[in-house]
Amino acid sequence: MTVKLYRYVDGGKGDGYKPQLWTFETVRETPTGRWLQFFNVAGWTRWMRRDAANPYAHPSREEALAAYIKRKDRHLAFISARREAVHANRAVAQEMALRLAAYDLPDVPMPVVLAGESVERLRMHLYGPSTHFSEAARVELTRRGEAIDAPPPARA
Repeated sequence: MTVKLYRYVDGGKGDGYKPQLWTFETVRETPTGRWLQFFNVAGWTRWMRRDAANPYAHPSREEALAAYIKRKDRHLAFISARREAVHANRAVAQEMALRLAAYDLPDVPMPVVLAGESVERLRMHLYGPSTHFSEAARVELTRRGEAIDAPPPARA
């Protein structure tokens, strides 16, 4: 007797992102698991452990759907964490761009600025103590309340 197992997978754009139900049949039972065959496709088999905490396929459609929802919740948690990191990185990059735009620097390749390295220190290292600002940068820095006429920080 073959046992049917079920798993929901992501649907595509053409399906309106509706989850698709995959059906598996047990091909062979072992003491620790079972071999599954996908949609009666010859040659496509997958071994599944009996006592797995997160089994690949489930004995009922309801369990398969609950597992799918749980998987998507985990995916959203990963994506949310990554999204926060991307926003933080973008904010730092925008701040760096503003600080670099504040100086009229010659067109010279800029080295990678490591996290925590101040733009002033980098500019001082590359170009010396010149403090020429573009007018747009001067207006923006004044609006933000930053001292633009202060001498650059001394080299450490």
